[in-house]
Amino acid sequence: MIETVFPDIPRASAADIWRGAWRREGGDIHDLDHGTRWPAIAEELERRGWDDYTSGEDTRESELGKTTIPAGDNLRDEMRAADRRGLVRIHYLDGLDDLDDALAAGAGCAFSTGTRDAFDDLAFNEVATTEHLGGNTGGHAMALIGRIMADGRRRYIVANWWDTPKTTWGGCTVEGLALPGHCLVDESVIRNAWHLVAMTRR
Repeated sequence: MIETVFPDIPRASAADIWRGAWRREGGDIHDLDHGTRWPAIAEELERRGWDDYTSGEDTRESELGKTTIPAGDNLRDEMRAADRRGLVRIHYLDGLDDLDDALAAGAGCAFSTGTRDAFDDLAFNEVATTEHLGGNTGGHAMALIGRIMADGRRRYIVANWWDTPKTTWGGCTVEGLALPGHCLVDESVIRNAWHLVAMTRR
């Protein structure tokens, strides 16, 4: 999402953004299975900025919060984040038409919602529906990178896995392009999302 809006910067650290947002929600940083909501993520991006991605950060215990407190933070990271502070504005979207307009304008888009057990076992080219996503537990935020039409319904292309994509989860093919770590999400999920947002340069 960040790279969509800022193609000239290095890849952003998803682990750092998650960790900072989770702290803003007052969570225990060692509770790695807890999801985050967009207001906390937005505040982290608008107020602090983000750090550069480092290879393997998704599995490195010190980055994810298991072995050091405060996990992964150091003066170098903070100074880099400060250089980016104020560059981002988060826009809360009102429905699918707003989302389609934001995607067409090149904004970085995302949504957050609850997760259900079936989402963990999503098969290749299976469309995520309200059987997979929704409800009030297991909060999860994902990037929306595009939209297609199928059977008269909007299906959104969602990026859900970075670093080395899981080969046992999801994945989809869109117009002949294989997208590991991505999935198609039915419009019914997006309509009922907790938060629907776009990111632009400040």
